[in-house]
Amino acid sequence: MSRQPTIQVFEHQQLAIGEKGFEKKHFDTLVRYNESHGDRFLTVQHRKIKFNSYVGVLQVGNLSIEILPKADKVENFARWHGALLTMLHRCRYIRLHSLTEANLTLRSAALIDLFFDAFLSEVELLLRLGLVKGYRLEERNQTKLKGRIQFHRHMARNLVHKERFYTLHQHYDRDIVHNQILRKALLILSDIVSNATFRMRAKKLLLEFEEVSDLTVTDNTFTRLKFSRKTEPYRQALNLARLIILRYNPDLKSGREHLLAILFDMNKLFEEYVFRILKKEEDQWTERELSVYAQQSFAFFQERSIRPDIIMEYKTGPGKSKVIVDTKWKEMTVAKPSIEDLHHMHTYNVQLDVTKSVLLYPKINLESGKPEKFAPAIGMAKDHYCQLCFAELFDPEGRSIPAAASGIINDVLSVDININRI
Repeated sequence: MSRQPTIQVFEHQQLAIGEKGFEKKHFDTLVRYNESHGDRFLTVQHRKIKFNSYVGVLQVGNLSIEILPKADKVENFARWHGALLTMLHRCRYIRLHSLTEANLTLRSAALIDLFFDAFLSEVELLLRLGLVKGYRLEERNQTKLKGRIQFHRHMARNLVHKERFYTLHQHYDRDIVHNQILRKALLILSDIVSNATFRMRAKKLLLEFEEVSDLTVTDNTFTRLKFSRKTEPYRQALNLARLIILRYNPDLKSGREHLLAILFDMNKLFEEYVFRILKKEEDQWTERELSVYAQQSFAFFQERSIRPDIIMEYKTGPGKSKVIVDTKWKEMTVAKPSIEDLHHMHTYNVQLDVTKSVLLYPKINLESGKPEKFAPAIGMAKDHYCQLCFAELFDPEGRSIPAAASGIINDVLSVDININRI
């Protein structure tokens, strides 16, 4: 789908100038971008960069750099490209109407093209439904009396022009903030895409936004954005527009490259993906009255709180039990968690009064184990445990494995039954 050059790398991998078509101008642009964001995304070294724990795509000029997740020892770009797409699709960061588990042609397309195509498709869908209109206030000096006269400005401007009226009046048209944001994203796409088909689609769509005014879009624009029954269909298009607008760094000086960075924290993406596949399984465990909850904050010390990734609540006999699940996107080759992770699990057990917490990793070559008991704490009579679980989540093409979620739940709950009987 894409004709622009594309480099594929893995998270935590290095890319040097002169490698795979990566030039100094690309390097310089990425360094400036990284510095402007507190050196969060990259580690800059001599004439090379190292990617941190962010995945997604960087478009630098006409070069596209895909940063893929990786949780094994094999450099299989196709598998982890597909896995990233699976996670983004399941977590609703990108909705591909034509995406199916078997559609390998679409899965092999460049990520930047998939994002652009998804956004353009969403806007095209909105146009078929009809762009929403709304009321907005406008001040204007005009020859017809319409609305309320703004007397101070009317007197200042129209002492000589008796035929004019400076008024505040309502307009009912398409020039609302939702459409203004879409127009802004379309303008960016029409300027930066190298794919001629996408550029033509963007320019064609812009013709439908001629009556929509320009808007300076910031993060606060989206924070203040409200949805109604009429504007709810805009939500996915605006989510993609947010990625395009806020992650775009235009070439403000001659000789520099445009940069679009659509990046996701891999640890958070993995956590959200696991939550969503577990949440979907609730209906299959009605006998156990399973409920899966995302992050919740609990008081810890002064104004600080603790936030476990996932809480699983389920029936055990006459009552209910809870298990804390913390997801860890790490390559574990030995079943030995870090002391920091164990500290977290111990804290969750004690503070939240649960019997067991689980460290969940992507599977490489290890099998889920049985819960291991923490050493007895002074003054604490109750035994509590930590369990290591390893989940095979993606097949060789990067598609989701249907039984993965039920396997995780079975590992956690079946072993927990035995704990409660001890």
